[in-house]
Amino acid sequence: MPTGVVGSGGNTTINIVFTAPASNGRGAITGYTVTSSASGSGRTGTATSSPIRVTGLTNGTAYTCSVVATNSAGPSPASSAVTVTPLGVPAAPTGVVAAPSADECEHCLHGPASTGGAPITSYIVTCTEAGASLTGTGATSPITVSGMTSGTTYTCVVAAISAAGTGTASTAVSATAIQPATGLTSAVGCTLSYTVFNNSPKVNNNSVSSWSCSGTDRALSGNGIPDHAVIGGNFATPMSAQVITQQFSLNPVNTGTVTSTMIVGYALNSVKFDAGTAGTRTSNATSNVTSNASSTTPSGGCVAIAGQDPWRIEALGRAFTFGTDENNAHVQSVSAYYYHGMPIGIITRTKMGEAMTLVRWSVDGFPMYARYGYSVANNLTSATIAMRGSYQKKRRRTPGVPQ
Repeated sequence: MPTGVVGSGGNTTINIVFTAPASNGRGAITGYTVTSSASGSGRTGTATSSPIRVTGLTNGTAYTCSVVATNSAGPSPASSAVTVTPLGVPAAPTGVVAAPSADECEHCLHGPASTGGAPITSYIVTCTEAGASLTGTGATSPITVSGMTSGTTYTCVVAAISAAGTGTASTAVSATAIQPATGLTSAVGCTLSYTVFNNSPKVNNNSVSSWSCSGTDRALSGNGIPDHAVIGGNFATPMSAQVITQQFSLNPVNTGTVTSTMIVGYALNSVKFDAGTAGTRTSNATSNVTSNASSTTPSGGCVAIAGQDPWRIEALGRAFTFGTDENNAHVQSVSAYYYHGMPIGIITRTKMGEAMTLVRWSVDGFPMYARYGYSVANNLTSATIAMRGSYQKKRRRTPGVPQ
């Protein structure tokens, strides 16, 4: 029987190396057969000498392999068995999104559909422009590529790496590092455009958004579908794509004039911010009531939709449940998804707690960062801290105000 059997795995294949038997027996050896089996099924490979390749195997599955020699008298006893696992390189990552920041670009991605049988150890992002390449590596999304020239557009791909090697590159995306802060917004985020499929059960749709700048305007075109997981929430209607077209001032000016508006801005993914609600409460309501936003029937002095009472209910308070999800978001009766508060999905996907994160453009043209800022407002080298609102609760209840 053959001896010295050694195996190695490839992409859906196994290679077996062995030493011929010391004795041919009653006649010359005419061939060898390798049998590879796993979970009751197996495949074989034949050849007249070592090595022998067995194909059509499943990556990541351990196979028990042995070799027999055959001559005119028949097959020899099987060799000692070895265990071999075929491994392939990972498939291409999906859902790659480029989120630009100053002199760098963050890439958010979803893991590949197939790892090739070996655990993914890291990802590599390669961004090229005019023949020059920059790379960034990391074990999880997002991954940052630094050293970009501000205002220059790069073509970027992502690949997963495992013990089997570097996998297939993802579909390319364009990325432009924004200009460092100059006091103006006209050079910031003017070439952000992407489409990514959101497989959350409550979404199951592409998130599409495109930002561009021309003249004195910043333009947004999108479908209002979020690009992050949507978990939880009691939505009165299912989410659907919208037609979002908005324009903002490229160089906003604080005139000191205050204007009331329901929609205060749009996130980079084109989802709108609508902090207010149509829920109201009567002046004589005194008990906390939990209800559902799909209900229009007053309950304990509260109504969720089209309320006409003097006191408006705060969406994220505890007096009334509007069915918001973990992103502080909800779906309106027209099936439009929108944020009532901090877009947790966007903040989590970016440098949460590490740096200021641009999450939206307000309708007046000013950028909004959440939820972190510099501990010393005018010092970009100071520590990053979580910001807190400046409101305070009144110590005593005002007569006639519901509690």
